[in-house]
Amino acid sequence: MSEQRYRTVAYVRVSTTDQTVSLDSQIRHFNEVMDTTPNLVNCGIYVDNGISGRFLNRREAFLQMLSDCELGRIDRILCKSIKRFGRNTLDIVRAIARLTELNISVYFEQENIDTLKDRNNIILVTMAHVAQEEAEDISESVRWGFQRRYEKGMMIQNPNTPYGYKLEYGELVPVPEQAAVVRRIFEEYAETGHSTLICQKLNREGIRTATGKTFKPSTILYYIKNEKYKGDCLMEKRVLLNGRQVKNTGQITQYYVENHHEPIVSRELWERANLVRLRQTKADCFQPKGDNPLEGVPIRCGKCGHAYTRRFTNGQQYRFVCGGHDDERYRKCDSPSVRLQTLENITIRIFNELRGKKKRLIEMPLSDELVALNAEIDHLLAQERTYLQLQAKGLLEGPVEGEYNRVLNQIVRAEDKRKELLRTNAMNIEAENDLRRYNKIIMRTEPLIEFDAEVFRGLVKKITVYGRENFEFELTNGMVAKVKTYYYHSKEDEIDEIIYEKTWGRKE
Repeated sequence: MSEQRYRTVAYVRVSTTDQTVSLDSQIRHFNEVMDTTPNLVNCGIYVDNGISGRFLNRREAFLQMLSDCELGRIDRILCKSIKRFGRNTLDIVRAIARLTELNISVYFEQENIDTLKDRNNIILVTMAHVAQEEAEDISESVRWGFQRRYEKGMMIQNPNTPYGYKLEYGELVPVPEQAAVVRRIFEEYAETGHSTLICQKLNREGIRTATGKTFKPSTILYYIKNEKYKGDCLMEKRVLLNGRQVKNTGQITQYYVENHHEPIVSRELWERANLVRLRQTKADCFQPKGDNPLEGVPIRCGKCGHAYTRRFTNGQQYRFVCGGHDDERYRKCDSPSVRLQTLENITIRIFNELRGKKKRLIEMPLSDELVALNAEIDHLLAQERTYLQLQAKGLLEGPVEGEYNRVLNQIVRAEDKRKELLRTNAMNIEAENDLRRYNKIIMRTEPLIEFDAEVFRGLVKKITVYGRENFEFELTNGMVAKVKTYYYHSKEDEIDEIIYEKTWGRKE
Protein backbone atom coordinates (compact mmCIF):
# COMPACT_ATOMS: atom_id res chain seq x y z
CA MET A 1 0.00 0.00 0.00
CA SER A 2 1.45 3.36 -1.09
CA GLU A 3 2.20 6.05 1.46
CA GLN A 4 -0.39 8.85 1.79
CA ARG A 5 0.66 12.10 0.14
CA TYR A 6 -0.34 15.51 1.47
CA ARG A 7 -1.24 18.58 -0.58
CA THR A 8 1.29 21.03 0.84
CA VAL A 9 1.79 24.78 0.52
CA ALA A 10 4.27 27.19 2.06
CA TYR A 11 3.64 30.66 3.46
CA VAL A 12 6.43 33.24 3.25
CA ARG A 13 6.39 36.88 4.31
CA VAL A 14 8.82 39.78 4.57
CA SER A 15 7.99 43.13 6.17
CA THR A 16 9.68 45.40 3.61
CA THR A 17 9.96 45.22 -0.17
CA ASP A 18 13.75 45.58 -0.08
CA GLN A 19 14.13 42.15 1.60
CA THR A 20 14.16 40.40 -1.80
CA VAL A 21 17.12 38.17 -0.91
CA SER A 22 15.33 36.77 2.14
CA LEU A 23 12.11 36.32 0.17
CA ASP A 24 13.79 34.52 -2.74
CA SER A 25 15.74 32.22 -0.43
CA GLN A 26 12.55 31.24 1.45
CA ILE A 27 10.75 30.47 -1.82
CA ARG A 28 13.64 28.39 -3.20
CA HIS A 29 13.99 26.51 0.09
CA PHE A 30 10.33 25.53 0.41
CA ASN A 31 10.03 24.56 -3.27
CA GLU A 32 12.99 22.24 -2.77
CA VAL A 33 11.51 20.76 0.42
CA MET A 34 8.11 20.08 -1.16
CA ASP A 35 9.59 18.69 -4.39
CA THR A 36 12.04 16.32 -2.70
CA THR A 37 9.89 15.01 0.18
CA PRO A 38 8.10 11.83 -1.05
CA ASN A 39 4.85 12.26 0.87
CA LEU A 40 4.36 15.96 -0.05
CA VAL A 41 2.61 17.32 -3.16
CA ASN A 42 3.81 20.84 -4.00
CA CYS A 43 0.65 22.94 -4.33
CA GLY A 44 2.37 26.33 -4.41
CA ILE A 45 3.58 29.16 -2.21
CA TYR A 46 1.61 32.10 -0.77
CA VAL A 47 3.71 35.28 -0.63
CA ASP A 48 3.10 38.54 1.28
CA ASN A 49 5.84 40.91 0.13
CA GLY A 50 6.43 44.07 2.16
CA ILE A 51 3.49 43.46 4.52
CA SER A 52 3.62 43.82 8.30
CA GLY A 53 2.62 40.73 10.26
CA ARG A 54 0.70 42.78 12.84
CA PHE A 55 -2.44 43.41 10.79
CA LEU A 56 -4.25 40.39 9.38
CA ASN A 57 -6.58 42.31 7.05
CA ARG A 58 -3.64 43.66 5.00
CA ARG A 59 -2.13 40.24 4.27
CA GLU A 60 -3.94 39.20 1.10
CA ALA A 61 -1.93 36.05 0.44
CA PHE A 62 -2.39 34.82 4.03
CA LEU A 63 -6.15 35.39 3.84
CA GLN A 64 -6.32 33.61 0.47
CA MET A 65 -4.46 30.65 1.99
CA LEU A 66 -6.95 30.44 4.86
CA SER A 67 -9.82 30.63 2.36
CA ASP A 68 -8.33 27.74 0.32
CA CYS A 69 -7.99 25.76 3.56
CA GLU A 70 -11.70 26.27 4.24
CA LEU A 71 -12.42 24.94 0.73
CA GLY A 72 -10.49 21.74 1.49
CA ARG A 73 -7.64 22.34 -0.98
CA ILE A 74 -4.74 22.11 1.48
CA ASP A 75 -3.54 19.39 3.88
CA ARG A 76 -0.33 20.92 5.22
CA ILE A 77 1.33 24.35 5.57
CA LEU A 78 5.06 25.01 5.90
CA CYS A 79 6.40 28.23 7.40
CA LYS A 80 9.90 29.40 8.32
CA SER A 81 8.93 30.57 11.82
CA ILE A 82 6.06 31.82 13.93
CA LYS A 83 7.33 35.38 13.35
CA ARG A 84 6.79 34.89 9.59
CA PHE A 85 3.29 33.46 10.20
CA GLY A 86 2.28 36.61 12.10
CA ARG A 87 3.14 39.07 14.85
CA ASN A 88 -0.23 39.33 16.54
CA THR A 89 -0.76 36.70 19.24
CA LEU A 90 -4.55 36.58 18.94
CA ASP A 91 -4.50 36.28 15.12
CA ILE A 92 -1.93 33.45 15.22
CA VAL A 93 -3.78 31.45 17.88
CA ARG A 94 -7.16 31.85 16.15
CA ALA A 95 -5.74 30.82 12.76
CA ILE A 96 -3.99 27.75 14.22
CA ALA A 97 -7.13 26.74 16.15
CA ARG A 98 -9.25 26.89 13.01
CA LEU A 99 -6.69 24.99 10.91
CA THR A 100 -6.51 22.32 13.61
CA GLU A 101 -10.31 21.94 13.44
CA LEU A 102 -9.91 21.39 9.68
CA ASN A 103 -7.20 18.78 10.40
CA ILE A 104 -4.59 20.90 8.61
CA SER A 105 -1.11 20.95 10.14
CA VAL A 106 1.23 23.93 10.21
CA TYR A 107 4.92 23.16 10.55
CA PHE A 108 7.21 25.93 11.84
CA GLU A 109 10.77 25.04 10.81
CA GLN A 110 12.70 27.29 13.15
CA GLU A 111 10.79 26.23 16.26
CA ASN A 112 10.36 22.61 15.05
CA ILE A 113 6.63 22.66 15.91
CA ASP A 114 3.92 20.69 14.10
CA THR A 115 0.54 21.99 15.25
CA LEU A 116 -1.25 18.65 14.80
CA LYS A 117 1.39 16.56 16.55
CA ASP A 118 2.08 19.13 19.30
CA ARG A 119 -1.46 19.57 20.54
CA ASN A 120 -0.24 21.30 23.68
CA ASN A 121 -0.41 24.98 22.63
CA ILE A 122 1.66 26.40 25.51
CA ILE A 123 4.86 26.57 23.44
CA LEU A 124 3.01 27.97 20.41
CA VAL A 125 1.22 30.70 22.39
CA THR A 126 4.48 31.64 24.10
CA MET A 127 6.34 31.95 20.80
CA ALA A 128 3.50 33.96 19.25
CA HIS A 129 3.55 36.30 22.22
CA VAL A 130 7.31 36.71 21.83
CA ALA A 131 6.82 37.52 18.12
CA GLN A 132 4.29 40.25 18.97
CA GLU A 133 6.50 41.70 21.69
CA GLU A 134 9.45 41.77 19.30
CA ALA A 135 7.39 43.76 16.79
CA GLU A 136 6.32 46.18 19.52
CA ASP A 137 9.96 46.52 20.67
CA ILE A 138 11.01 47.46 17.14
CA SER A 139 8.24 50.08 16.95
CA GLU A 140 9.21 51.43 20.36
CA SER A 141 12.89 51.65 19.34
CA VAL A 142 11.97 53.68 16.25
CA ARG A 143 9.60 55.81 18.35
CA TRP A 144 12.40 56.42 20.91
CA GLY A 145 14.78 57.52 18.15
CA PHE A 146 12.23 59.97 16.78
CA GLN A 147 11.60 61.40 20.25
CA ARG A 148 15.32 62.05 20.84
CA ARG A 149 15.47 63.95 17.54
CA TYR A 150 12.38 65.98 18.42
CA GLU A 151 13.93 66.94 21.77
CA LYS A 152 16.91 68.38 19.86
CA GLY A 153 14.59 70.33 17.54
CA MET A 154 15.43 68.14 14.53
CA MET A 155 12.75 67.30 11.95
CA ILE A 156 12.11 63.80 10.65
CA GLN A 157 12.39 63.41 6.89
CA ASN A 158 8.79 63.72 5.66
CA PRO A 159 7.69 63.80 2.01
CA ASN A 160 4.56 65.82 2.97
CA THR A 161 6.33 69.14 3.46
CA PRO A 162 4.04 72.19 3.69
CA TYR A 163 3.13 74.04 0.49
CA GLY A 164 5.72 76.79 0.01
CA TYR A 165 8.64 74.76 1.36
CA LYS A 166 11.01 72.03 0.21
CA LEU A 167 13.20 69.80 2.35
CA GLU A 168 16.96 70.13 1.82
CA TYR A 169 19.31 68.14 4.05
CA GLY A 170 16.62 67.93 6.71
CA GLU A 171 15.89 71.68 6.68
CA LEU A 172 12.75 73.48 5.47
CA VAL A 173 13.68 75.92 2.69
CA PRO A 174 11.12 78.30 1.07
CA VAL A 175 10.23 77.80 -2.61
CA PRO A 176 10.01 81.41 -3.96
CA GLU A 177 7.00 80.95 -6.31
CA GLN A 178 4.91 79.04 -3.76
CA ALA A 179 6.02 81.30 -0.89
CA ALA A 180 4.58 84.28 -2.78
CA VAL A 181 1.21 82.50 -3.02
CA VAL A 182 1.29 81.73 0.74
CA ARG A 183 2.01 85.38 1.60
CA ARG A 184 -0.85 86.47 -0.67
CA ILE A 185 -3.23 84.04 1.07
CA PHE A 186 -2.30 85.36 4.52
CA GLU A 187 -2.60 89.01 3.46
CA GLU A 188 -5.98 88.59 1.76
CA TYR A 189 -7.39 86.47 4.58
CA ALA A 190 -6.22 88.99 7.21
CA GLU A 191 -8.05 91.71 5.26
CA THR A 192 -11.26 89.92 4.22
CA GLY A 193 -11.59 86.68 6.21
CA HIS A 194 -13.22 85.05 3.15
CA SER A 195 -11.47 81.74 2.41
CA THR A 196 -14.01 80.90 -0.31
CA LEU A 197 -13.26 84.05 -2.32
CA ILE A 198 -9.51 83.43 -2.02
CA CYS A 199 -10.03 79.88 -3.39
CA GLN A 200 -12.03 81.15 -6.34
CA LYS A 201 -9.34 83.69 -7.29
CA LEU A 202 -6.49 81.18 -7.06
CA ASN A 203 -8.37 78.52 -9.00
CA ARG A 204 -9.36 80.97 -11.77
CA GLU A 205 -5.69 81.92 -12.15
CA GLY A 206 -4.73 78.26 -12.54
CA ILE A 207 -2.77 78.10 -9.27
CA ARG A 208 -2.84 74.63 -7.71
CA THR A 209 -1.86 73.04 -4.39
CA ALA A 210 1.33 71.02 -3.89
CA THR A 211 -0.53 67.88 -5.03
CA GLY A 212 -1.92 69.57 -8.15
CA LYS A 213 -5.48 69.91 -6.85
CA THR A 214 -7.72 72.98 -6.72
CA PHE A 215 -7.80 75.09 -3.57
CA LYS A 216 -10.68 74.63 -1.13
CA PRO A 217 -11.68 76.74 1.90
CA SER A 218 -10.41 73.98 4.21
CA THR A 219 -7.01 74.15 2.46
CA ILE A 220 -6.78 77.90 3.07
CA LEU A 221 -7.68 77.51 6.76
CA TYR A 222 -5.11 74.73 7.14
CA TYR A 223 -2.42 77.10 5.82
CA ILE A 224 -3.56 79.89 8.13
CA LYS A 225 -3.32 77.62 11.21
CA ASN A 226 0.06 76.13 10.27
CA GLU A 227 2.75 77.49 12.59
CA LYS A 228 5.51 76.54 10.14
CA TYR A 229 4.75 79.58 7.98
CA LYS A 230 5.96 81.89 10.76
CA GLY A 231 9.15 79.84 11.20
CA ASP A 232 8.12 77.70 14.19
CA CYS A 233 7.59 73.94 14.36
CA LEU A 234 5.25 71.87 16.54
CA MET A 235 6.45 68.26 16.62
CA GLU A 236 4.47 65.14 17.58
CA LYS A 237 1.17 66.46 16.21
CA ARG A 238 0.06 62.88 15.62
CA VAL A 239 0.74 59.66 17.51
CA LEU A 240 0.65 55.97 16.58
CA LEU A 241 -2.01 54.11 18.59
CA ASN A 242 -2.85 50.46 17.86
CA GLY A 243 -1.12 50.76 14.52
CA ARG A 244 -3.04 53.89 13.44
CA GLN A 245 -2.05 57.54 13.26
CA VAL A 246 -4.34 59.69 15.42
CA LYS A 247 -4.25 63.30 16.61
CA ASN A 248 -2.07 63.78 19.68
CA THR A 249 -4.42 65.04 22.38
CA GLY A 250 -1.97 64.57 25.25
CA GLN A 251 -1.00 60.91 24.81
CA ILE A 252 2.69 61.85 24.43
CA THR A 253 4.80 64.98 24.88
CA GLN A 254 4.76 67.58 22.10
CA TYR A 255 7.77 69.80 21.31
CA TYR A 256 7.36 73.40 20.11
CA VAL A 257 10.48 74.96 18.58
CA GLU A 258 10.52 78.71 17.84
CA ASN A 259 12.61 80.10 14.95
CA HIS A 260 13.11 76.57 13.69
CA HIS A 261 13.50 77.56 10.03
CA GLU A 262 13.15 80.51 7.66
CA PRO A 263 9.59 81.97 7.85
CA ILE A 264 7.42 82.83 4.85
CA VAL A 265 5.18 85.34 6.67
CA SER A 266 5.93 87.63 9.60
CA ARG A 267 4.74 86.77 13.08
CA GLU A 268 2.58 89.88 13.09
CA LEU A 269 0.79 88.84 9.86
CA TRP A 270 0.37 85.25 11.09
CA GLU A 271 -1.15 86.43 14.38
CA ARG A 272 -3.46 88.88 12.59
CA ALA A 273 -4.75 86.24 10.17
CA ASN A 274 -5.38 83.75 12.97
CA LEU A 275 -7.22 86.36 15.01
CA VAL A 276 -9.59 86.77 12.05
CA ARG A 277 -9.89 82.96 11.79
CA LEU A 278 -10.86 82.63 15.46
CA ARG A 279 -13.49 85.36 15.09
CA GLN A 280 -14.90 83.59 12.03
CA THR A 281 -15.01 80.29 13.90
CA LYS A 282 -16.98 81.83 16.75
CA ALA A 283 -19.35 83.58 14.36
CA ASP A 284 -19.73 80.38 12.31
CA CYS A 285 -21.26 82.45 9.52
CA PHE A 286 -21.47 79.76 6.89
CA GLN A 287 -22.60 76.76 8.96
CA PRO A 288 -26.28 75.82 9.27
CA LYS A 289 -27.54 75.99 12.84
CA GLY A 290 -29.32 73.11 14.57
CA ASP A 291 -29.53 69.38 13.86
CA ASN A 292 -30.04 68.01 10.36
CA PRO A 293 -33.55 66.44 10.35
CA LEU A 294 -32.63 64.24 7.34
CA GLU A 295 -29.48 62.85 8.95
CA GLY A 296 -28.98 59.12 8.50
CA VAL A 297 -30.53 58.88 5.02
CA PRO A 298 -28.16 59.39 2.06
CA ILE A 299 -29.10 62.03 -0.51
CA ARG A 300 -27.30 61.46 -3.82
CA CYS A 301 -26.93 63.36 -7.07
CA GLY A 302 -28.44 61.45 -9.99
CA LYS A 303 -25.96 63.07 -12.38
CA CYS A 304 -22.50 62.64 -10.76
CA GLY A 305 -23.23 60.36 -7.77
CA HIS A 306 -21.87 62.75 -5.12
CA ALA A 307 -23.64 63.18 -1.80
CA TYR A 308 -25.85 66.20 -1.21
CA THR A 309 -24.89 68.04 1.99
CA ARG A 310 -26.56 70.80 3.96
CA ARG A 311 -24.25 73.77 3.64
CA PHE A 312 -25.85 77.19 3.54
CA THR A 313 -28.95 79.06 4.67
CA ASN A 314 -31.09 81.35 2.58
CA GLY A 315 -33.06 83.34 5.10
CA GLN A 316 -34.67 80.61 7.18
CA GLN A 317 -34.58 77.98 4.39
CA TYR A 318 -31.89 75.29 4.43
CA ARG A 319 -30.62 73.99 1.10
CA PHE A 320 -28.84 70.79 0.15
CA VAL A 321 -25.96 71.16 -2.33
CA CYS A 322 -24.29 68.54 -4.55
CA GLY A 323 -20.73 67.75 -3.47
CA GLY A 324 -19.69 67.53 -7.13
CA HIS A 325 -19.86 71.30 -7.55
CA ASP A 326 -16.13 71.57 -6.74
CA ASP A 327 -15.00 68.27 -8.31
CA GLU A 328 -13.17 68.80 -11.61
CA ARG A 329 -13.43 65.08 -12.45
CA TYR A 330 -17.13 65.71 -13.15
CA ARG A 331 -16.43 69.13 -14.70
CA LYS A 332 -17.99 70.72 -11.65
CA CYS A 333 -21.46 69.13 -11.57
CA ASP A 334 -24.21 71.66 -12.31
CA SER A 335 -27.01 69.85 -10.43
CA PRO A 336 -29.06 72.48 -8.58
CA SER A 337 -29.50 72.83 -4.85
CA VAL A 338 -32.77 71.64 -3.29
CA ARG A 339 -34.76 73.00 -0.39
CA LEU A 340 -35.04 71.10 2.86
CA GLN A 341 -38.73 72.02 3.03
CA THR A 342 -39.37 70.39 -0.37
CA LEU A 343 -37.91 67.05 0.77
CA GLU A 344 -39.90 67.23 4.02
CA ASN A 345 -43.17 67.93 2.15
CA ILE A 346 -42.58 64.99 -0.20
CA THR A 347 -42.04 62.69 2.81
CA ILE A 348 -45.32 63.85 4.38
CA ARG A 349 -47.20 63.24 1.11
CA ILE A 350 -45.71 59.73 0.65
CA PHE A 351 -46.54 58.73 4.23
CA ASN A 352 -50.12 59.90 4.01
CA GLU A 353 -50.65 58.04 0.71
CA LEU A 354 -49.22 54.77 2.07
CA ARG A 355 -50.53 55.05 5.65
CA GLY A 356 -52.14 51.83 6.90
CA LYS A 357 -50.90 49.67 3.98
CA LYS A 358 -48.72 46.94 5.47
CA LYS A 359 -46.38 44.90 3.29
CA ARG A 360 -44.99 41.41 3.75
CA LEU A 361 -41.93 39.75 2.26
CA ILE A 362 -42.23 36.77 -0.09
CA GLU A 363 -40.48 33.92 1.69
CA MET A 364 -37.30 32.65 0.03
CA PRO A 365 -36.37 29.26 1.59
CA LEU A 366 -32.62 29.37 0.97
CA SER A 367 -31.50 27.21 3.87
CA ASP A 368 -32.42 23.83 2.32
CA GLU A 369 -30.79 24.76 -0.98
CA LEU A 370 -27.63 25.86 0.80
CA VAL A 371 -27.46 22.61 2.77
CA ALA A 372 -27.81 20.57 -0.42
CA LEU A 373 -25.20 22.69 -2.20
CA ASN A 374 -22.73 22.34 0.67
CA ALA A 375 -23.15 18.57 0.55
CA GLU A 376 -22.54 18.61 -3.22
CA ILE A 377 -19.35 20.67 -2.76
CA ASP A 378 -18.08 18.25 -0.10
CA HIS A 379 -18.70 15.34 -2.47
CA LEU A 380 -16.85 17.10 -5.32
CA LEU A 381 -13.90 17.94 -3.06
CA ALA A 382 -13.66 14.28 -2.04
CA GLN A 383 -13.49 13.38 -5.74
CA GLU A 384 -10.80 16.03 -6.25
CA ARG A 385 -8.68 14.47 -3.50
CA THR A 386 -8.93 11.10 -5.24
CA TYR A 387 -7.75 12.57 -8.54
CA LEU A 388 -4.86 14.35 -6.77
CA GLN A 389 -3.73 11.00 -5.41
CA LEU A 390 -3.80 9.60 -8.95
CA GLN A 391 -1.84 12.63 -10.13
CA ALA A 392 0.81 12.00 -7.45
CA LYS A 393 1.20 8.43 -8.81
CA GLY A 394 1.47 9.64 -12.41
CA LEU A 395 -1.87 8.06 -13.42
CA LEU A 396 -3.77 11.26 -14.29
CA GLU A 397 -3.87 11.17 -18.10
CA GLY A 398 -6.24 10.63 -21.00
CA PRO A 399 -9.95 10.22 -20.11
CA VAL A 400 -9.14 10.31 -16.39
CA GLU A 401 -7.62 13.79 -16.75
CA GLY A 402 -10.74 14.90 -18.62
CA GLU A 403 -12.93 13.71 -15.76
CA TYR A 404 -10.66 15.55 -13.30
CA ASN A 405 -11.07 18.82 -15.23
CA ARG A 406 -14.83 18.30 -15.30
CA VAL A 407 -14.87 17.92 -11.50
CA LEU A 408 -12.80 21.09 -11.11
CA ASN A 409 -15.27 23.03 -13.29
CA GLN A 410 -18.17 21.70 -11.23
CA ILE A 411 -16.44 22.85 -8.02
CA VAL A 412 -15.97 26.37 -9.42
CA ARG A 413 -19.61 26.61 -10.55
CA ALA A 414 -20.90 25.24 -7.24
CA GLU A 415 -18.79 27.67 -5.20
CA ASP A 416 -19.97 30.61 -7.35
CA LYS A 417 -23.58 29.54 -6.82
CA ARG A 418 -22.99 29.23 -3.07
CA LYS A 419 -21.59 32.78 -2.91
CA GLU A 420 -24.62 34.08 -4.81
CA LEU A 421 -27.03 32.28 -2.47
CA LEU A 422 -25.25 33.68 0.57
CA ARG A 423 -25.37 37.18 -0.92
CA THR A 424 -29.08 36.87 -1.76
CA ASN A 425 -29.77 35.57 1.74
CA ALA A 426 -28.00 38.58 3.26
CA MET A 427 -30.03 40.94 1.04
CA ASN A 428 -33.23 39.17 2.10
CA ILE A 429 -32.37 39.58 5.80
CA GLU A 430 -31.72 43.31 5.24
CA ALA A 431 -35.05 43.61 3.41
CA GLU A 432 -36.88 41.95 6.31
CA ASN A 433 -35.32 44.39 8.79
CA ASP A 434 -36.31 47.33 6.58
CA LEU A 435 -39.84 45.96 6.32
CA ARG A 436 -40.21 45.68 10.09
CA ARG A 437 -39.27 49.36 10.43
CA TYR A 438 -41.68 50.29 7.64
CA ASN A 439 -44.67 48.38 9.06
CA LYS A 440 -44.07 49.84 12.51
CA ILE A 441 -44.14 53.37 11.10
CA ILE A 442 -46.84 53.03 8.46
CA MET A 443 -49.56 51.71 10.81
CA ARG A 444 -49.87 55.01 12.68
CA THR A 445 -53.54 55.93 12.87
CA GLU A 446 -53.24 59.69 12.37
CA PRO A 447 -52.15 61.34 9.10
CA LEU A 448 -48.92 63.33 9.15
CA ILE A 449 -49.36 67.09 9.24
CA GLU A 450 -45.82 68.18 10.13
CA PHE A 451 -42.51 66.57 9.22
CA ASP A 452 -41.40 63.82 11.65
CA ALA A 453 -37.72 62.74 11.55
CA GLU A 454 -38.51 59.31 13.05
CA VAL A 455 -41.14 58.62 10.38
CA PHE A 456 -38.72 59.80 7.69
CA ARG A 457 -35.95 57.40 8.77
CA GLY A 458 -38.38 54.48 9.05
CA LEU A 459 -39.89 55.19 5.63
CA VAL A 460 -37.01 56.36 3.40
CA LYS A 461 -33.74 54.52 2.63
CA LYS A 462 -32.24 56.85 0.05
CA ILE A 463 -33.04 59.98 -1.99
CA THR A 464 -31.72 60.60 -5.51
CA VAL A 465 -31.94 64.13 -6.91
CA TYR A 466 -32.32 64.50 -10.69
CA GLY A 467 -33.04 68.22 -10.61
CA ARG A 468 -35.13 70.74 -8.70
CA GLU A 469 -38.33 69.10 -9.98
CA ASN A 470 -37.44 65.37 -10.20
CA PHE A 471 -36.65 63.05 -7.28
CA GLU A 472 -36.56 59.33 -6.47
CA PHE A 473 -37.31 58.22 -2.91
CA GLU A 474 -36.19 54.61 -2.26
CA LEU A 475 -38.54 53.33 0.44
CA THR A 476 -38.03 50.66 3.10
CA ASN A 477 -41.01 48.69 1.73
CA GLY A 478 -39.06 47.79 -1.43
CA MET A 479 -40.65 50.43 -3.63
CA VAL A 480 -39.35 53.56 -5.33
CA ALA A 481 -41.44 56.74 -5.30
CA LYS A 482 -40.78 58.83 -8.42
CA VAL A 483 -41.70 62.41 -7.57
CA LYS A 484 -42.43 65.32 -9.90
CA THR A 485 -42.67 68.83 -8.43
CA TYR A 486 -43.07 72.42 -9.63
CA TYR A 487 -40.23 74.70 -8.55
CA TYR A 488 -40.97 78.34 -7.67
CA HIS A 489 -38.21 80.82 -6.97
CA SER A 490 -40.12 82.96 -4.48
CA LYS A 491 -42.57 80.52 -2.90
CA GLU A 492 -42.88 76.94 -1.67
CA ASP A 493 -42.56 74.15 -4.27
CA GLU A 494 -45.67 72.19 -5.25
CA ILE A 495 -45.84 68.39 -5.63
CA ASP A 496 -47.29 67.44 -9.04
CA GLU A 497 -47.41 63.61 -8.88
CA ILE A 498 -45.87 60.57 -7.19
CA ILE A 499 -45.58 57.24 -9.03
CA TYR A 500 -44.72 54.09 -7.05
CA GLU A 501 -42.73 51.25 -8.61
CA LYS A 502 -41.68 47.90 -7.11
CA THR A 503 -37.97 47.06 -7.03
CA TRP A 504 -38.06 43.42 -5.85
CA GLY A 505 -40.47 40.62 -4.96
CA ARG A 506 -43.02 41.81 -2.46
CA LYS A 507 -46.74 41.32 -2.39
CA GLU A 508 -49.63 42.91 -0.55
